[in-house]
Amino acid sequence: MSADPSQQIQSAHGARDLLPATDTAEDGWAALWNGDDAHDPEATGMLSAIVAPLAAGELPVWTAATYDGDLVLVPSDRLEEAGTVLRRAGHQVAV
Repeated sequence: MSADPSQQIQSAHGARDLLPATDTAEDGWAALWNGDDAHDPEATGMLSAIVAPLAAGELPVWTAATYDGDLVLVPSDRLEEAGTVLRRAGHQVAV
């Protein structure tokens, strides 16, 4: 296992996976940000409103939620498809 931290991911449960050294934009991820304005911390369902249509379109996602907003990553080679799916679900998307 590589000791290079840029190639290693450790889960909260201690499981480790290596990222392939040949990782390129072709098999990378593209990030979608849900806006520059912080949303109300009491608001619910914001992330699911983005992820649900992507799941229905069979697009894999990675997510990260913060106080300021949510980050949704989709396969970079499917970014345009993700934008189309989200627009059809009523979201405004600038890709």
